[in-house]
Amino acid sequence: MKSLWVILCLLAGVGQAEPLFRDLSHRLPEHRYLGGWNHFVGGGVAVLDCNGDALPDIFAAGGTGPAGLFVNQGNFTFTAHPLPDIRATTGAYPIDINADGFMDLFMLRIGQNMILMGGPDCSFTQATPEFPLLPADQWSTAFSAWWLDDGRPHPHSSPLPPPPSPNADASLPS
Repeated sequence: MKSLWVILCLLAGVGQAEPLFRDLSHRLPEHRYLGGWNHFVGGGVAVLDCNGDALPDIFAAGGTGPAGLFVNQGNFTFTAHPLPDIRATTGAYPIDINADGFMDLFMLRIGQNMILMGGPDCSFTQATPEFPLLPADQWSTAFSAWWLDDGRPHPHSSPLPPPPSPNADASLPS
């Protein structure tokens, strides 16, 4: 009986060992992340619920190309949603930065970072001037925030010196 139990446990483990992945990328609108070496870091994609339907929506950084917002229609089907032409993005992080119940986006960029305030139905408005951020000639590769007694998050990003000019690529360490 003990041998039978061991065999059944081993067989059950083998049956559960292989994950099943299906390629559903055809259900996503086309999007390209473009750029040189300085676009290799930063977070790339933010997943949030921007319209309150309890489905995950996707904000995708675009590097030197435009960023994209893709709203989940259910059954892993997404539609492109209008955004301003935002470029030089390396990543984005969802956060309710003003505690109004709508998810906002903190975007890492080559140049000044950007904050978009979320509103109803996946609407976003530029709110960068309302928050003290790094100077425009900085760029960031990581983000964090913490809450203090005032009930609002205090964002911090990791500054790097201005990226070198495109002609400086030859001087990068190999």
